[in-house]
Amino acid sequence: MNDLIEGEHPVLRCLAPVSTAASAQGVEHVTTEGNVRKGSLVVVRNPSDWHGDVQQMRQRAAFLARAGAVGLVVTEISDADARLLSVPTAVPVLVPTAPSTAAELVERILRLQVEATQAWAQAEQRRVRLAEQYAELLSRLLLDGRGPDALVHHLQQCIGGRVTLLSDLDHARALAPLLEHGAALQDLVAGRTSEALWLTSPDEQALVHPVGNQPYRLMVAIRPQSQPWSGSEQALIQRTALGVTSVLRAESLDVREARLAEASMAIRVSVFQHLMDGNLPSAARAAQPLLPGFVSAGAGEVLIVEGAPGENRGTLASEVERTLRSQHALVLLCPVQHRQVIALVPSGRSAGTAMLLDPVVGALPGRVAGVSPATPWEQTETAYDQATEALEEGRSLQGRIAVHDGRAALVGRLGLDARIWAAQLLRPATERSDCSQEERQNLLRICRTAIFLGEAEAMNRLGGWSVSTISKKLTELSRMCGLSRNSLWDRVALDLALRLSTLPPPTPKDLERQVSLSVALDHPRAQEWKREVLKPLSGELRELLVTWVRHNLSSQDTAAALGIHRNTVSKALRRAGTLTHLMLSYPGKRHELALALYLDGAEDLAGWPQALDRRLNPEGTTARPISAAERKNGEADQASTARMYDYYLGGTTNYVADRRAAQAVIKNAPATVVAARSNRSFGHRATLWLAKQGLRQFLDLGTGVLTPPSLHEIARSVDESSRVVYVDRDPEVVAYAPSRLIGSPGQSAYIQADITDPASVLDSPELLDVLDFRRPVALSMNAVVQSIRDDQDPQRIVRCFVDRLATGSYLVFTHLTPDFDPEMAEAIEQEYRRCGYRLTFRSLAEIEPFFHGLELVEPGIVSTQLWHPDEPEYLWPTNAQACMWGGVARVP
Repeated sequence: MNDLIEGEHPVLRCLAPVSTAASAQGVEHVTTEGNVRKGSLVVVRNPSDWHGDVQQMRQRAAFLARAGAVGLVVTEISDADARLLSVPTAVPVLVPTAPSTAAELVERILRLQVEATQAWAQAEQRRVRLAEQYAELLSRLLLDGRGPDALVHHLQQCIGGRVTLLSDLDHARALAPLLEHGAALQDLVAGRTSEALWLTSPDEQALVHPVGNQPYRLMVAIRPQSQPWSGSEQALIQRTALGVTSVLRAESLDVREARLAEASMAIRVSVFQHLMDGNLPSAARAAQPLLPGFVSAGAGEVLIVEGAPGENRGTLASEVERTLRSQHALVLLCPVQHRQVIALVPSGRSAGTAMLLDPVVGALPGRVAGVSPATPWEQTETAYDQATEALEEGRSLQGRIAVHDGRAALVGRLGLDARIWAAQLLRPATERSDCSQEERQNLLRICRTAIFLGEAEAMNRLGGWSVSTISKKLTELSRMCGLSRNSLWDRVALDLALRLSTLPPPTPKDLERQVSLSVALDHPRAQEWKREVLKPLSGELRELLVTWVRHNLSSQDTAAALGIHRNTVSKALRRAGTLTHLMLSYPGKRHELALALYLDGAEDLAGWPQALDRRLNPEGTTARPISAAERKNGEADQASTARMYDYYLGGTTNYVADRRAAQAVIKNAPATVVAARSNRSFGHRATLWLAKQGLRQFLDLGTGVLTPPSLHEIARSVDESSRVVYVDRDPEVVAYAPSRLIGSPGQSAYIQADITDPASVLDSPELLDVLDFRRPVALSMNAVVQSIRDDQDPQRIVRCFVDRLATGSYLVFTHLTPDFDPEMAEAIEQEYRRCGYRLTFRSLAEIEPFFHGLELVEPGIVSTQLWHPDEPEYLWPTNAQACMWGGVARVP
């Protein structure tokens, strides 16, 4: 009706005022009085019987209203009659704006109706098209992660005027229609109201919608006052505001996810770097939000997966993480090699890791992977280097995955002579008085990393040190040792000495002998290592390598000497690295190759150790060579339980045989590492508790290697006057003890004795010189009675020691048990049996009698991690992992 009455070219006018509701009704069809239905506009010629009869006209209007008509149009009516009929009626009474017959008026109205229908259809088609464009645009923005600007631009094209997306109120107040509405806008931004605001200025109008997340941003549509918004345009603005909100929220979510991923990766890299430094407490704290209990596994494998050239490393990392999710692996982007992804898989979850990686590596040509053996987390740096070596080997394999065979490096095979030589070469640095012990050790660590990896790579590995600082420290150490950095063989010697310094140190007695480098390298296992390294090489390739070493590792000089192209030399070196399993891109591996060629008797290299010996020791050495017996004491053909235990704890007083045996145990019984560490932690807590109770005398039976911090260090942290005696039957661990015992004379001793003969211990003069059994003594028997067979009567042995103790003394006792995980207990027992040792696992019922007659300290006999814990619960191992019962009891 409005279109007919108030349109651009109105065809009707009302005789009386019409309500808004009446004028808003739709005209569905035009008809005569005889065919009236809902929505009809009735057109009649001025009836002759009306003659301005108002009452009759009202009756007719009421009849039409009941029939659903929306209006009555009277044609050919005189002005006088029209004035008489200008009264309110049930339906509007209208007359033509121009003289018309009923037929002419009906034709005009029908024509307008057709035009309106066509315009509506076109508008609907445009609306549908805009809706489709809007939906497509919104989907694309959400998928692509792009911002909402394209959506705002689309709205602006649809409605005209200006559409602006504002991020804060300062920008909003700069727009004219918004100037006087700061409080309302503030409510909108703060979320106190969610309704859109319709604001005006003298010249413009604005529709403001809140969009995004709280605090909200504002989408403002502005148009001149002369162009009011239609209902469809308002709906389009509202729909666009909802779309912008969706895009902004998705964008915000993407930003949060990206930040979360960055934070997660930073934590992973931090955990890895702490493990590379051997700092397990910091690694455990860092790992807790991502993988609680990861570090408490104690050991694991290191995997390196290298992506194909040009591959997105993040995608590769996601694939590796999905594949190893069930293994609880820690996956990170390598902070040094930018094509590599690193994964650390805890022991106990690392079975078949290479097999699991097979589909990942095989999914894309150019991918390659290397896997280390299971290794204690303190030795992560060694495991990483082993994985790197395996990676190089994997390049030549069809499956492109290699697992390091655990082959010991040369330094692990050289004997006591080599460690004496290294200690004597590095003595100017290790005994300097102008810096602390920590600073001296830090210097050796930095130089060891730099000379093996190269200074630039060492900067990435160490972190916090510039290349120039690392270079200065390496130069400083070389000069202190009388070596030149410009000489290849001096660098080889320093590299060898620094790596040997990580092995068990010689005893003070051993260091009384002067050992030359030529004698240090004259060892049967060095020859064995040389054969393993060089066996795959052809004679021609071997000669090329000798020439390369003779020319100070210069490919150009080697090519000139052999009359071949430099690229040929480079290809030969890559081939040699693959065959020898030596990653020749690292200086340390090039040094190993040079040593292998020297040991193989290469004529041009034969005299360098003697020349170095003469330069460093012009007077020569007059000391006798080491005897066969001394050689055997300085190394080991068979694994020792004490040194294996040291390996589990991350110590360095262990040999190749110990590490191989321990790695076999870890592979088949991964709880061994956790059990060892939980037992050690229990011993530390018990010692500290006893020291705080006033105990000042400690007797530790079956001590093994003194892996820091040891019992005497814990006790003396409370009182420096504490007296400690260690007992072990292994002569080698006893031999190393003096260098690690610090205290006044008579404060400590390490005696060699067998605890199955209690009298040999209790009546030992060395023990009685330190401890006074008339006063309370803390007796520690941690993880030692499990080595005593039932036929040796372990209860009698323990009772012999306890009976000697004064009132107020304490027994600290732990023992392996099958109670928590019988299968794991059996696996540990079998692995130790293969090494020639017998362990006896005992149940709680079998362990309780060891405490008979004593007063148990709360909480009694419990799994070792539960006795007075001093760490957050997330760091505790499970009972099955701890695999031990432990308790502390007072002698009444």
